Amino acid sequence: MSLTSLPQLISYSSLLSVSPLSTLMSAPPGMLAWAFVSTSPNMLSGISAVTAQLAYNDLHDPSLDEREYARHVSAYAVVTGLASIMLAAAG
Repeated sequence: MSLTSLPQLISYSSLLSVSPLSTLMSAPPGMLAWAFVSTSPNMLSGISAVTAQLAYNDLHDPSLDEREYARHVSAYAVVTGLASIMLAAAG
C-alpha cells in the first residue's frame, strides 16, 4: 500500500506549529482502517489544503497538548471516513 498522505501530514504540521511527530501519531488509525476495508492497493485519500484548513478550524484549541491534539485528529479522521463510506454507500 502506498501512503501518499505522510508527506502532507508532515508539511501541514509546520503550518499548525506542532511537531511532525504529533501529526504522524494521528495517521495510523486511518491507515489501518484503509488497509482492512479497502481493496485498493493505493491510499490516495490524503488530506488536501481545504480539508486541512477545515480540520484546523474545527480542532484548534491552544489548551491541547500534542498527544491530545493527535487523539482529536484521529477521531476526526475516523468520523470523516465513516461519513464518506456512508455517503458512498448511499450513492
